[in-house]
Amino acid sequence: MRTNPCQTRARNPPINLPSEPWLCYHHAMSRRTLDLSTLPWQFGAVARQPFTAQPADDRAAVAEWLPARVPGDVRADLIAAGRIPPLDTPEGIVAGAWVDDHDWWYRVTLPVALADDEMAVLEAEGIDFYSAIWLDDHLLSTHAGMFSRQTAVLTPALHARGPHELAIRIWGAGALPRQANPPWRRAIRSLLGKVSPAAEYFPDRLLTPKAQFSFGWDFAPRVLSTGIWDEIRLVLVRGAYVEDLWVEAEPAGEGEMGRGGEGEARPARFHVQASLRRWRAGPLRAEIEVTDLTPQPPSLAGKGELSSPPLAGKGELSFPPLTGKEELSYPPLAGKEELSYPPL
Repeated sequence: MRTNPCQTRARNPPINLPSEPWLCYHHAMSRRTLDLSTLPWQFGAVARQPFTAQPADDRAAVAEWLPARVPGDVRADLIAAGRIPPLDTPEGIVAGAWVDDHDWWYRVTLPVALADDEMAVLEAEGIDFYSAIWLDDHLLSTHAGMFSRQTAVLTPALHARGPHELAIRIWGAGALPRQANPPWRRAIRSLLGKVSPAAEYFPDRLLTPKAQFSFGWDFAPRVLSTGIWDEIRLVLVRGAYVEDLWVEAEPAGEGEMGRGGEGEARPARFHVQASLRRWRAGPLRAEIEVTDLTPQPPSLAGKGELSSPPLAGKGELSFPPLTGKEELSYPPLAGKEELSYPPL
């Protein structure tokens, strides 16, 4: 049974709507979260094309759309559809090797009805590896990476009468970068191979920040992963979407506020900066409240707010400094000081 991420990840319990199981509403704020993994996804194969900033939309070239599971993996979906054998034998791995030589489309219809003042943002926690995101026939973004979150603003396109199709093109693993192999490198490989035949020298894996075991390991064969492997959702907000948040601690000077001894808390200022996205321009009032969640008596508490001029698109806000205390811990060896801060 698939768990509801609205319940497992949210600090404030959501209100679940029986008629829309993919939607939860956080009553503590004007924010709705749509879990896209509960929708019926489809996927299909297309021929390889170069990965560029403006890739071609070749969805029409998909010969057959098959049911897909998101989050998941292309090979797992093909196994479920009976198109390749399981990967628990060497023969099964060889039979599915053609998967890397194709690119793949994933698509889903969005059953979304937005209010006039709502802004829709797609959050994809992990797409492996090269990808491009479309809404209907509009290219929203391209991305290279497996572990970093992608965000894409779907407003105002989602305000138009639907249905709307979210489509993600993913390049097969054969498109990953390969190491150049000039004569000098081949010579070094040959020499080192005689010294340590089982070792891998100048491997392609060095060029790709990707799950390294999928390139092959002592405990796993080479089976390169491809697909939407982590959570994907729509976030619907009013006012502004908080894209990112930074907290920087600035220890107070000894002459200004004193300093705790070794292993003790000492006073500090905490600078908070937020990256925001807005669909429409207008006055914005932002407020941040910080509470110490540790079981000890509160050492960090404060509240800051500010008003900003009309802002449309993407911008950053910096809040007034908050005062509190930071914890100091020292490593066994002298030289480098490490700081650990209470949770925010």
